Amino acid sequence: MNHHTPLGFYVASIAAAGFGVLMLALVAGPEGVPPDGAVIVARAAAALLVAVAAVTAEALWMARRWAYRASLSLALGYAALVTFACVQADGATGLGLAFWLLLFSAMVVVPILLYVRSRSIALFGIPRPPVPAPRYRPPPAAPAPPRIGPGGRPVPWW
Repeated sequence: MNHHTPLGFYVASIAAAGFGVLMLALVAGPEGVPPDGAVIVARAAAALLVAVAAVTAEALWMARRWAYRASLSLALGYAALVTFACVQADGATGLGLAFWLLLFSAMVVVPILLYVRSRSIALFGIPRPPVPAPRYRPPPAAPAPPRIGPGGRPVPWW
């Protein structure tokens, strides 16, 4: 299929790459922070988001079929990292902070996701669920030949 990448995909790709650079800065982190368990987990999650952001940026730039799924996974990873970081920092108060951060982030992220979804459908059609392959069923076994006893008569199985 010959298609051209929409301009919005380029803009979203640059945004995903910028997000990846910010997460890379979080992975590097400041020098004076002692590496306790929560910091190590947050940095590992940020490193994972760097990879997801790079894949998402490439998928959007090249208008791949799976660009929407990559964008959605980046958004969900971001939501998980924000929730984890806020709860680790302040407990129950941090959960309220995470709610407000995600609410304000959703004002930007949700329209982008809706745009990517609608343009992906326009470019590639509605994605259909995969059809499972038929199960292999071996052919039925051939019946065993009758046992022949003395005198040429069949022997009962019992």
